[in-house]
Amino acid sequence: MSFQGLQKALFLNGWDMIFKTLLYTRNILTKNYIDIVQIIIAIIILILYFTIFLNFFKGKSKLSKKNSYQMFEMLSFGRQFFFLLFLIYVQSSQILQLGLLLMTSIFQIGFIFNYRCIFNKKNYIVQIVVEISVLTFILSSFLYIQEFNEYFNEEKKILLGWVQAIILSKGITIELIWICKDLLQKLIQNCRSQSQIVNNPIFP
Repeated sequence: MSFQGLQKALFLNGWDMIFKTLLYTRNILTKNYIDIVQIIIAIIILILYFTIFLNFFKGKSKLSKKNSYQMFEMLSFGRQFFFLLFLIYVQSSQILQLGLLLMTSIFQIGFIFNYRCIFNKKNYIVQIVVEISVLTFILSSFLYIQEFNEYFNEEKKILLGWVQAIILSKGITIELIWICKDLLQKLIQNCRSQSQIVNNPIFP
């Protein structure tokens, strides 16, 4: 496999691999040889990702509009990395963790807006709605911190959990609406084509 092929594989499985790698490095154990091998593999994976980032930004000046998607993909992947890093490692302070997660979400919305030219209208709307939903979810999660326990009881937290679930499902809901709309349009076109064939047969 070429380096580009390896790069694509790493990006396709990026979220899952980085999450597992960072989660493992947070609780490193060296009780046996297997643990040592796992540590070496985790380090190699992280080095590969950093190598990809460095190689990409070294050639940033050579990028054209055609490669804007690659730039967006790289920036989005960087956001994912820091999102998971803050989620796993910054757990001593809820406010700090949520603040950092909120920052990554704002950056992602900025990336989508700046590179909106690479999306069609449908994908752009879906991307924006998903990220605004995540942003709203993070903002509402501030109500779970200990400082709000006096004013926000368990019953309200359960209700907020349902509201957050609905908010996070907005992106999927809109995507399903677009899919249903496209299918309906295709169905209407097929019906019209069938009616035209019936009304105007080739042979009398």
